[in-house]
Amino acid sequence: MRLEAETVVKNLFGASLYDQGRGFYVCLELLALVWGTQEAGLGILPDDVSKALTIVRRSHDFARRIATNRADVEAELATALDGEGTFETLQQLLNSLIVPIPGRRVVPSWGGRHLYPYVGELIHYDAVSRRATKASLRPVGPRPGSIVSIERYSFRGGGGLAHKILRTDPNFARLSETRSGLVEIVASSNGALARIAKALTAADATPPDTDFLDEREHEAVVKAGTGWPEVLRRGVKNIVTRKHLPRARRVEALMHFVPYCIARHQLDLARIELGMNVDIAIPVDCRSKASPIREAARLSAEEAVGTLGNALLERARAMDVDGLVRPTTAQARKWRDSPKGFFGGTLGTVGALNAMAGKRHFCLRTDLLESLVLALLGPGEERSFSSFCQEVLYDDLRLVVDDRSAGRVNALTRINLAEFEENSRALGLALKDLGFLHSYSDATQIVSAEVTQ
Repeated sequence: MRLEAETVVKNLFGASLYDQGRGFYVCLELLALVWGTQEAGLGILPDDVSKALTIVRRSHDFARRIATNRADVEAELATALDGEGTFETLQQLLNSLIVPIPGRRVVPSWGGRHLYPYVGELIHYDAVSRRATKASLRPVGPRPGSIVSIERYSFRGGGGLAHKILRTDPNFARLSETRSGLVEIVASSNGALARIAKALTAADATPPDTDFLDEREHEAVVKAGTGWPEVLRRGVKNIVTRKHLPRARRVEALMHFVPYCIARHQLDLARIELGMNVDIAIPVDCRSKASPIREAARLSAEEAVGTLGNALLERARAMDVDGLVRPTTAQARKWRDSPKGFFGGTLGTVGALNAMAGKRHFCLRTDLLESLVLALLGPGEERSFSSFCQEVLYDDLRLVVDDRSAGRVNALTRINLAEFEENSRALGLALKDLGFLHSYSDATQIVSAEVTQ
């Protein structure tokens, strides 16, 4: 039933969206594809979607194994590093570059720990330890006969879908700007960190794969009916073309914004499947204490997860996959958990949900809020705070924060006006702390992505 379940998931969402590839893995996969096509000589976001992309893949396994477990690199240390102090310093540096994956109960092995792609030299693909099948392959790590295999493990297809969305942008002028901005994001930097990364790559246990065909990206389908592909294209362009921002900050914004868009796209596709309105608004709690808005945001989060499960069941029924529909089978009960986990896990990771599990409600944590401002306000663009709440958060993202947006969806009939006024004040303080909100008087507050602090 596993293959049947994957067929249903891909048929509904256009890609394999599973819990294993949630959150930051979406953007890591996207940047690995961008870097990989560039290295393969195809350029950034190639036009031809008629065939699978040829990409270059590298593992960065030596750096990731150093950050995880000394035993994994013991055999290579004598020739690759100079002295005990070098190892300790390098391990601390690499640990600071490990991408956090919230919600993990057990610290993963090196294959589940990825490096922040702050410079082009740090971008890498998935890789894991496997049992050697050829005598010519060099064993690595403490397990006899284990090798490093460059392959999909956490890169399940969400990043491939994002890549497909970006390179099929019908707005050629915007696509050109996005390509130009991404060139700088994945380019070699030749700085100190880049030189360290390059040296570590030379010690990898397996050489780069120079001619991999990425079938997942090729098979991804950009489903129509939601506004999220457009939001993603516009936002990525705005982020990557902010040349005044340090590259690391632009990368950080992409790491939060891209997965957020893919998860919201997933939810709207589920709503379309069930004949629901994709413009259903989401109440967002911006305060640090319980309130009626938080309760509404919790109920909305529960409704979203339920919608995903029901949509998957409906698509399986429409595709006549009987084994996935019968409620008496274990497969029918469990196969929907992982796609639902992608949604909740992704929004929890990037800061759109307050937690990875338990009672969860929609919120806007600082890192996500910063990425949304950088993505949805153009260079030099300014909005009044009221306009930002209504025309950006509500019109673009269908998020209800302030009293006027709440009035547009009749939320005020259930929740007192004062609650939304307090909620929007909390959002304003968060924007001010980020340097995006500038108060010129009690009545004039301007939101701009151009930070002056």
